[in-house]
Amino acid sequence: MSHASAHGLEPRRAPAWERRAACRTVELEVMYPDRDAVQIKIARDVCAACPVTQACLRHALHAEGRAGARSRYGIFGGLTPQERHAVYLELRRRGITP
Repeated sequence: MSHASAHGLEPRRAPAWERRAACRTVELEVMYPDRDAVQIKIARDVCAACPVTQACLRHALHAEGRAGARSRYGIFGGLTPQERHAVYLELRRRGITP
């Protein structure tokens, strides 16, 4: 019996959309590029081939909540942290809670 099972804790099973994500087969660092344009393009290319981009973006917007642009990291749904922050602000302006 695993330590987690012994304490009534089971590992989190990824939602179906996460199990279909194109990024699941790439190194984590690929999806968390520095501000380097080439690295960002590589991460965006992964997202461009992904069947669950919209679910990923919805998840990121919800998980990041009110975080500012500097408190968001990685490429999710094909968007940079700054782009996701702008989307979040626009949704809030329209009265939509991500």
